[in-house]
Amino acid sequence: DGSVNKVTAGFGGLLRDYRGEPICAFVSKAPQGDTFLVELWAIWRGLVLSIGLGIKSIWVESDSMSVVKTINKMQHCPKAETCLIQIWKLLSKFDEYRISHSWRETNRAADHLAKMALCGNDVVLWPVDFSHSLCNIIQDDARGTKYPRR
Repeated sequence: DGSVNKVTAGFGGLLRDYRGEPICAFVSKAPQGDTFLVELWAIWRGLVLSIGLGIKSIWVESDSMSVVKTINKMQHCPKAETCLIQIWKLLSKFDEYRISHSWRETNRAADHLAKMALCGNDVVLWPVDFSHSLCNIIQDDARGTKYPRR
């Protein structure tokens, strides 16, 4: 997920195994505040991390329908061509992959991570490093907690 406000831009994501258990998370600062590009950078960073961990099959979920359609080549976005080429190259390294849309309400962990304040530019967090609030969000997700849209 990406987060852009007047002062900062950043992105974050959560890698889970096939059972939904967290593997690790990442948080990064973004160099500029274009929301679409920040969302793409989040996916790019998650793919790089996944390949580094030896993951062979991946299912990427994003709450940006536009980003999902663009990566799946259902729409064109010239401003993001360079980033998209890198994402497509990374996806080709997986044995299988899926890119799909998820509703904002089911994306709370990534949203939480994207809004975290960073001491550095790029941080990988392991479950032992997760904040209490992130652990609570992950547990709520595992229980299927419903969140009202605001």
